[in-house]
Amino acid sequence: MRLAQALLPDRLLLSCDITQRATTARFTAARVFVRRLQVSHLMALPGNHHIPLWHLPQRLLRLYARYSVAFGSTLEPGFENEELLHLL
Repeated sequence: MRLAQALLPDRLLLSCDITQRATTARFTAARVFVRRLQVSHLMALPGNHHIPLWHLPQRLLRLYARYSVAFGSTLEPGFENEELLHLL
């Protein structure tokens, strides 16, 4: 938290496994933490830990429903930045 406050990043990338068990409570806690960072642009990529383990109907029919509530329905966000592309 202190590092984010010191650096003041304008973007945050969360890649995979933001939670361990894909429960509503864990997604809520993760979202609260991310909001406290006060980053203007967030990109989150879901991982296998965002799929409900024990709730079979949701696992089969609404795989990333809890993730989507917390971090949006885009499962494969994209980002391009000319400055970064020139570094490659």
